[in-house]
Amino acid sequence: MRRLTLFGMPVLLLAALFFLWQFRFERVPGYPTLQLRDLKLGPQLPPGAAWTGTETSPVLRLSAAPGVGQVVLKPDIPQIPAVDHIHVTLRTSSQNLEPGAEKWEDGRGIIEWSSPISGEVENDPIFSLTGTSTGKSIEQVMRPEKSPATPALRFENLGSSGFYEISQLEITVVRERWLWKIGRWFLISSCFAWALAWCRCGGRVGLLRASAAAFIWLFMFLYFVVPGPWKSLHPLAAPFQMGERIVPARTETASRVAADQMNVPPAVLPSAGKIPHKGDLTLLVKVYAAKARPLLHIILLFTPTLLIACLAGRSPAMSLGVILSVSIEAAQVCFGYGFDRVDVFDLLCDATGIALGLAAVRHPWLRERLRWSSEKPCRSVAVE
Repeated sequence: MRRLTLFGMPVLLLAALFFLWQFRFERVPGYPTLQLRDLKLGPQLPPGAAWTGTETSPVLRLSAAPGVGQVVLKPDIPQIPAVDHIHVTLRTSSQNLEPGAEKWEDGRGIIEWSSPISGEVENDPIFSLTGTSTGKSIEQVMRPEKSPATPALRFENLGSSGFYEISQLEITVVRERWLWKIGRWFLISSCFAWALAWCRCGGRVGLLRASAAAFIWLFMFLYFVVPGPWKSLHPLAAPFQMGERIVPARTETASRVAADQMNVPPAVLPSAGKIPHKGDLTLLVKVYAAKARPLLHIILLFTPTLLIACLAGRSPAMSLGVILSVSIEAAQVCFGYGFDRVDVFDLLCDATGIALGLAAVRHPWLRERLRWSSEKPCRSVAVE
């Protein structure tokens, strides 16, 4: 019965995680959901930018062509002051969009955060497009590095040719629910309790050793799986459930103001330039040390496997290492980052790291100091 509970508990924990994550955010009262047509109320667009579609379903197109130069558009986001989180939904498509002289000179969307206190500006990318793509949907919750901050939109086509379109845009001010703020601690505690019981399933691992092993595994899970090292927060397989949408009122006064502004010559805006990569230290290392990616994955699984094996034994170390490796790749799929042959190679590197960790703990030098007991179902370590 105990083993059945240990095997069944992860299913309940996973279900709780999905539930809490999908209901993590709620709309902030008093702030409507702004759509693409709300951004249409502004000055005349610069060359290369144009509105297509219908009045009720507008489409924003940014076209790059010889003689046009870089197309930069910075529409205002009305009715949103300094905030901590915004929920952004986009649908984009591109046609024959060729990058410019630099690799990062493509079609992109950016949230430009401005601090009302220090005046610092942070550029936070939403999407990046090249080539031809159709109907690409994006949903994420974005947050400034230093909150609160005032968001502004930037749409840029820095390519040499081609265009991209935005057919859907929704921006909503959100905040974390108390359900998430409180429930996550119960979930973390439950995960720790499960990992602790898993490490002690043989009955011969001391509480202190098993607790240390469970803490190591839980730390790796929180850091690399959920919430993970990403700066922006993506829905976990299904859209965020934020409550009823509030549509802003559109008045004739706003329309008249927009009509008066149509005669104002558009300002030429500079590009935001090359944007530093966002995310945790782990993601930065993977970007700037791309050739060392296999080694990083091996170390990523070797270290916790070795430590857990030293503390709780080889069997729980192997199983927890496999769970961690699969969870990392599964989280990337559920968060919308996809899965390809590179990820298959990552799994092979993870398996290598686990195998090396299990092999290292059998070294005579370690065996002598850890005073291994005879092999049990969990290959546990004798309590000193």
